[in-house]
Amino acid sequence: MQSSTAASATTIAALHAGAVSLDQAAALVIGQNIGTTATGLLAMPGAPAPAKRTAIANLLFKLVTGVIIFAIMPPFLRAMEWAVGVVGLGEPVVALALFHTAFNVFGAVIFLPLTRPFATAVERLLPDRGLALASALDESVSHVPEVALEAARRAIARTAAEELSLALDPVDPGARRASEVQGALDATRTFLTKLGSSAGFEHQQRRLVAALHALDHA
Repeated sequence: MQSSTAASATTIAALHAGAVSLDQAAALVIGQNIGTTATGLLAMPGAPAPAKRTAIANLLFKLVTGVIIFAIMPPFLRAMEWAVGVVGLGEPVVALALFHTAFNVFGAVIFLPLTRPFATAVERLLPDRGLALASALDESVSHVPEVALEAARRAIARTAAEELSLALDPVDPGARRASEVQGALDATRTFLTKLGSSAGFEHQQRRLVAALHALDHA
């Protein structure tokens, strides 16, 4: 269920042995592409919001692509058979392998132009819980200095922008927003403190010091 590669290899063997037809094998491949999203879904409990969104986005990508391909499967599959026949590899197993690749390419072609609205929809589906300004801070990446430093930089930039917005609003300074800013600064400071010595390379240490200076100014 978790490996579309292993399941596809089994399906190709079954097709080669004549246990299933090409149409049945193609339907199995569609299901296997959706089933492989189980890996990400199983990792969701206890994961931070960005990780959950990635798992959901993967599921939606495979599910929508699978529904579309299933709806147009007969002509789509015939096109795969024609393509392998043109290059002189008219074996059903080759057509199935091409179908498996074309499935994901087709999905990418559909979703790439819609990346931004798709990401927005997933974010609305799974909104941030807790401090939005510090949402980039993910404890699971604290052991990867480059990623952790970039996460801290983003949190500081968002917080500083919110501070400027508060400072330029003479009517409503916003006590709640000010509290969120302070909370984000505290969370970022704690995050950077935990990072500490794991930023072992010289350029990482420079970025860490720069982030701490920026945090002090904020």
